[in-house]
Amino acid sequence: MKNYYRKQPAEQINLAIAALPTAEKTNLISVRGDNKDIYEDVPKFKAVRVKEHNGDISFVQVATPVYQLVQHEDAFRPIIEGMTLAGVSNFEFVLWNDAKQAQLQIYSTGTGFDSVSIGFSVTNSFDGHSRIKYGIEMNAVHRYIEVVGYRQACSNGMIVRVPLAEAEFVRPEIMEKITVLLSDHKAITHTKTAEEKVKKMQYIVEAVSLLREPVDSMVKAAKLQKIDTERLKEIIKLHIGQRYKARITEQFESEDKDLWGLFNAITHVASHTEELKDTSRQTLLVKAADMLKVEVTQ
Repeated sequence: MKNYYRKQPAEQINLAIAALPTAEKTNLISVRGDNKDIYEDVPKFKAVRVKEHNGDISFVQVATPVYQLVQHEDAFRPIIEGMTLAGVSNFEFVLWNDAKQAQLQIYSTGTGFDSVSIGFSVTNSFDGHSRIKYGIEMNAVHRYIEVVGYRQACSNGMIVRVPLAEAEFVRPEIMEKITVLLSDHKAITHTKTAEEKVKKMQYIVEAVSLLREPVDSMVKAAKLQKIDTERLKEIIKLHIGQRYKARITEQFESEDKDLWGLFNAITHVASHTEELKDTSRQTLLVKAADMLKVEVTQ
């Protein structure tokens, strides 16, 4: 069974990044009807042309000339440099991409309860729909911190949204420290000095380590919530939708009959179903994260 969130050791990261797609802005022309011999330049826009490592070509957006195109390697390299300078060399990573975007996930804190690792991610896109996102996502409106996760027992990728306002999972002193660590130290770029890169990566790694305990508490709380057939239907309808209901229900038969088992069933479908598009995988992981956050805090 193919795994779309396969962990790799740190020594493989340079080769993995080098194999990512590259992009360039190219000129656009306008063709009149079906006659390709009659055309004219489109001066105000550029096409973003993406070349895969295997040579495949895709055009992913029409951009204005001022659009800033950032190569995946340029987006990810400062993270690797910062980790190395900070002395964090014994890490693992997950790297996935399609023609439109790539995401690098870094895991450096070992495994916690039920073989779950947590880490941070960096996402870069060529389609103009999202900015470069570094570090850990902190949602100030809904009061949660989003981290990426990986369950070693079944090689599932996951997203975990830790509710900051719930003292049951995040002690107030930990919440305050995490908030301070992340408030000004998420971005890291090539323009930063070596000292700044070290400082920022140390802050992010420390914030992830502080989230280890809250995530373990969420997993333990989820395992206490037993789920029967009717409750399973109710939660899937409320949080996930009907599109993948059959697959999730089938996978749930192989899991513990509790909320954590259902979460694992969903992330298993997202991580191992070959015909899913990458956007659908991410959507499923986000829905699973929201389900877990909502259900354990009720």
